[in-house]
Amino acid sequence: MNKKGKLKWFSLGVAVCILVSLLVTPTLASNGSRTAKLFFRDIKIVLNGSEIQPVNADGAAVEPFIIDGTTYLPVRAVANALGLEVEWTEESSTVTLTTPGLPEGALSEDVIMDANGVKVTYLGIEKTDNYMGGWAVKLLVENTSARNYTLQVRNTSANGFMTDCVFSCSVAAGKSAYDEILYYNDPLQAAGIGEVTEAEFTFHMFDSDTWLADYDSQPVRVVK
Repeated sequence: MNKKGKLKWFSLGVAVCILVSLLVTPTLASNGSRTAKLFFRDIKIVLNGSEIQPVNADGAAVEPFIIDGTTYLPVRAVANALGLEVEWTEESSTVTLTTPGLPEGALSEDVIMDANGVKVTYLGIEKTDNYMGGWAVKLLVENTSARNYTLQVRNTSANGFMTDCVFSCSVAAGKSAYDEILYYNDPLQAAGIGEVTEAEFTFHMFDSDTWLADYDSQPVRVVK
């Protein structure tokens, strides 16, 4: 499962296109320019029942418009309303949207398990500074259920080689926790692995109070 951004919304038949600079004509195409008519109809942007007042990076108001039946929205106003950070790179003409608050190296949330009120988000693979060395698959575990759960892994492998690792995360009802699946150096070196670039495992979840098994996942594969 590759890490990639998942921005899914505005599926009501309106094509959302990125507007980075001031609204001008002629408009930029993929390469070059063309002359186009802009139609302004006092278009409003409403997110979850609240109207967004779009502004540019300088705080000046900008207005959505229509070209050939397609509605264009200012990306900064929309992204800010969704809690995303926006960066414009002039040299490559690239708009970068980033979810704030994730650990360095985690480009986006990547949910790898969501069952019985427990959601696990993959945050990346990093070299660990644990005294036994090795590599860590970093996770965020969120328990929105009314039960206390413990999550472990089974059938673990690294770079296609079956190898042992350490992971047991207990999360109380309504709580969240950051944790790591630890692949230690000795088993990795025995398999000839110097860097973990992918890992595969299954989740085993049980009730922390009764020790009764509650869920076993299908194999999960993550890539660095």
